[in-house]
Amino acid sequence: MKTDYIESAIYVIKNKKLLWVEIPKTGRSSVKLALGVRRPVTELPDNLDEYWKFSVVRNPWDRLVSLYHNFHPWEIPEECTFTDFIKRDRSKDSPKLEYHARTQVSYFSGLNIDDFHIIEFQNLKSEWSHINKKFKFHTPMLEHKNATRHEHYSVYYNDETRQIVADQYKEDIKMFNYTEDI
Repeated sequence: MKTDYIESAIYVIKNKKLLWVEIPKTGRSSVKLALGVRRPVTELPDNLDEYWKFSVVRNPWDRLVSLYHNFHPWEIPEECTFTDFIKRDRSKDSPKLEYHARTQVSYFSGLNIDDFHIIEFQNLKSEWSHINKKFKFHTPMLEHKNATRHEHYSVYYNDETRQIVADQYKEDIKMFNYTEDI
């Protein structure tokens, strides 16, 4: 399947018949290092159905806390609180921040998400051992790269901001069975 433009970072390891859709703030730096990949593909292989496909997803409320801490104050103004960040129109932010804040479902554009092994971010380390055994990588443990430091995501939200995220990320919540119980 060839495409003129891929909106997401998709990595293909042809000799292992492995495809990974990269989603920001889901352990992607760690996975990228473990897979030994550098650049995403610009076109998908014709025999895509022969590939084992996976991606890592994260609870949207948790993901946005991580995103805020990762970009504040470089791409997000220093005076912008977390509540301001949730309420703001992120389409006016830098393209980099806007890309990182997209719904997770949007990274699968043009792909059948049902063909993917979806790994929950909180289970990534344990799931990696299964991937490592299946594909014989030389990385038994994932190195924790690019982590942000913050309190548990639930302390950042009030009823209003929790609902804003629920509305903005309803596709992710439905597709990946997240709940608003934070």
